[in-house]
Amino acid sequence: MDKLEICKHTRKIAAESLYKILKKLLAANKPISEVMLRDAWLTEMQKNIDIFHDGWYTPPPYGIIVLFATDQQVERINYKSARPQEKWPRDDIFLNQKNGIVYFYASPVDKKTGIIGDFGLTLYFGNNPDIKNLLKKCLELNKELFTFLHVGMTLGSLSSKAEILMKKNGMSTDSEATTDVGEMVIGHTIPDAFEDWEEREKLLLKNKEINWHAIKKIISHKRVNVKKNESLIIKQENAVTIEPRPKIIDKPYLPTSLSYHTIALLKKDESKELLTNFDELFTLAGMSYMIEPMKKQKISYQESGVDYDSLDPAKTLAQKAGKQTAKHLTNYGFSEISDTRGESAFVWKQKNTYMASVTESLGTKNLIADAMREITNKTYYENIGYDTVASALNDLASVGAKPLTVFAFWAVGKSSWFDDIERTTDLVNGWKQACDDAQATWGGGESPSYNNIVNPETIALGSSVVGIIKSKKRLLLDKNVQVGDRILLLKSSGINANGISLSRAVAKKLPKGYATELPNGKLYGEEILTKTHIYASLIKELFDAGITIHYISNITGHGLRKVMRGRGTFTYILEKIFDPQEIFLFIQKYTGLSDYEMYETYNMGQDYVLFLPKTDSQKALRIIKKLGFEGLDAGYVANGEKQVIINPINIIYKGETLKVRE
Repeated sequence: MDKLEICKHTRKIAAESLYKILKKLLAANKPISEVMLRDAWLTEMQKNIDIFHDGWYTPPPYGIIVLFATDQQVERINYKSARPQEKWPRDDIFLNQKNGIVYFYASPVDKKTGIIGDFGLTLYFGNNPDIKNLLKKCLELNKELFTFLHVGMTLGSLSSKAEILMKKNGMSTDSEATTDVGEMVIGHTIPDAFEDWEEREKLLLKNKEINWHAIKKIISHKRVNVKKNESLIIKQENAVTIEPRPKIIDKPYLPTSLSYHTIALLKKDESKELLTNFDELFTLAGMSYMIEPMKKQKISYQESGVDYDSLDPAKTLAQKAGKQTAKHLTNYGFSEISDTRGESAFVWKQKNTYMASVTESLGTKNLIADAMREITNKTYYENIGYDTVASALNDLASVGAKPLTVFAFWAVGKSSWFDDIERTTDLVNGWKQACDDAQATWGGGESPSYNNIVNPETIALGSSVVGIIKSKKRLLLDKNVQVGDRILLLKSSGINANGISLSRAVAKKLPKGYATELPNGKLYGEEILTKTHIYASLIKELFDAGITIHYISNITGHGLRKVMRGRGTFTYILEKIFDPQEIFLFIQKYTGLSDYEMYETYNMGQDYVLFLPKTDSQKALRIIKKLGFEGLDAGYVANGEKQVIINPINIIYKGETLKVRE
């Protein structure tokens, strides 16, 4: 077994041993003291030859914590540290099976490697709704922190996120470690699954039992606490405990140290796993409310109905056929710019003028607006209209074109769809607002009724834009990209219009659907419907300021793989990226997708990539900020094989994973 599997196995021993003896003791229907339960648990664990005879976390004796309290008298389980003797298990304190609260913790250690598998949880046998709610919040906090956790971040970042989440939920913590008195500590590294043991330390493991006391000391000293300003960086094949002990600030009568001790594993294949091992014990204590209402199976983009392995070959086939029609432009004295075949917009030359055109569709985002209207009584079609135009405008701007005219395509299954005046008005207003923001003229459009093709309750939305490129200097082609170019990322407002099918699949799995509240307090559906940024005016402003832009890639479908949309053979190195918004973390949580899969599907916080000379990067960032957007000097273009290297999350996308060009 590798190190992470050993950690998982060692923890499982503690969890299964506790379940076995607790089930037996509860069935006996006799008084159960803290000491009785501790000793029974210890004896059961000692039957396994893979672990040492007791735990590393001492005191308390044997590295085991067992604390009993009730929902009427909670003081016993309110503590900053379980090391003081008054918190050691006692033989005169008994479990109350009607309203008891119990905290269990064990710290088993694998004999061969010295890898620990800490396990701890709180069980509640009562029915106080405030305590139940607090317990649910405790475990949810662990899971939110796990979702946020990624390779490349520091332990301090994880601690800061915990502080933000607790504050947002009206919580705080008294938790601290004896080695970091006065500091909030919400977990620690798993030694040897985080940093290798030194040779002299490994020698101690050869004479295990004789050196057990020294081994325990090494484990205690080698672990690094998850605390504010801790700069240790998380890497692949690392493990870290997540164990905050939050309390509700405005309810001081509730327990202040309830905890769920979990372990996050960050695996070599770029996936991650949160070890809980709680469900059997929850069931034993009658805590079904703590078990997730749905056991999530992984939801992929392909399973939601969008498969680029099917779509992309059709696109390249169309590009080949389209190329054969380019000759017809010459009949009018025009010529195509062949390098724009397969780009986000097509460009042709009319004498000394360059023109560009693109057609885009919204996809299925309006279905979410329809669903949300039933929940909030708002149409959201102002955002829907805006986003339909934005999807085309941003594609057009990526070749350096300024939009001139916008045309609408509104296909319905039944003409009566437009009879809803409020919804239609919102659609029109949003469409116009997008045109105004881009300084483009809305020239008209088409609104066909497609009976038996389009669902009569919905509308299929698309837009086309024609634009002009003032001079050849503003024509942005992939052949302009150079080694040494800086890569600037623009921060997205959220999902935009891509990955929507997968987002809808998530809603179907949620008990409250789109009405599910995110940790930031917003509804899931509303967060998806956030308006997309339009960058047409920004690109014009950059050009007018004398900024040289070599190339732009619009991050839509295919996620951050789009950074390497250009045909050149370069390695694109991202040293920084924007943190993903809450909506992406929520989707990841309920799809079970890895970071690799999320970043190849969604924009994950950045939706526009600018390639420009290093000399222009800082000036460009100032203009970006002046216009109300957020930019990031994120990386650079280097010699090498075609790939995108995203250092902060330790992900590499090879060139062959993106096939959108002929």
